[in-house]
Amino acid sequence: MAYLTYVHFSLGGGSFCDLGDGLSCDIVNKSDYATILGIPIALLGFIYFLGIFLIAVFRFQFIFLRWTFFVSLVVLGPALYLTVVEMFILKNYCIFCELAKICILAVMITLALAIGVRSLERRSVMRAVVIALLLIAGTYLMQAAAQPAVGQYDAFAQCLSEKGFVMYGSATCTFCIRQKGAFGSSFQYIKNVECNKNFPGAQPELCAEKKIQYTPTWIKEGPERTELQRLNPGFIELEKLAEISGCTLKLSGA
Repeated sequence: MAYLTYVHFSLGGGSFCDLGDGLSCDIVNKSDYATILGIPIALLGFIYFLGIFLIAVFRFQFIFLRWTFFVSLVVLGPALYLTVVEMFILKNYCIFCELAKICILAVMITLALAIGVRSLERRSVMRAVVIALLLIAGTYLMQAAAQPAVGQYDAFAQCLSEKGFVMYGSATCTFCIRQKGAFGSSFQYIKNVECNKNFPGAQPELCAEKKIQYTPTWIKEGPERTELQRLNPGFIELEKLAEISGCTLKLSGA
């Protein structure tokens, strides 16, 4: 989890658990779904496992083991919710994230065997389950509120493409993921060139031809990809893109 925390904060891409399309620690850990109240989920996981280690070393007693089981049950809920996010929204899996969830299950099974299943009060288990469900609901609502509405910037994105603006990016770079997230579903209308050769549809030769050193880089192109204007690399606020391009930033259908 310490490594995943590092991946979350690193600006570049290409962690060693990036195995290509569908298996990318970078895409998962740098997505908008990788934080709760601004706190990286990987960091919360690191704190959890650190606590498990400290209890095992310094407080290996029945009462602490029992509470650790219930805490693990509560933590498992949001962890499994994020697996659903990986499956149906991000459509990418973080191998280390899934291994961490397996470790949580292993901790729970070990604790149940150590303290005895009968010592786990049914009422306490139900309370832990309810808390886990509330955390799942809270996580979903917070993350949903942070996402742009579906189609919110369709007209703006279409205008950028019509005026020749192209984004050269990488599926695993922090600022690219953030830039795509700012558009939400409307990013489908943006002309996007993938520079990471490990992903489908990548055009590394074109990126090299355009001398793309940092991603994302926005370029306004004319006929036959003639470069008319190049913006400074990095994440650009939509308001700034609107100012530069002359496209109106407004809600589609408004």
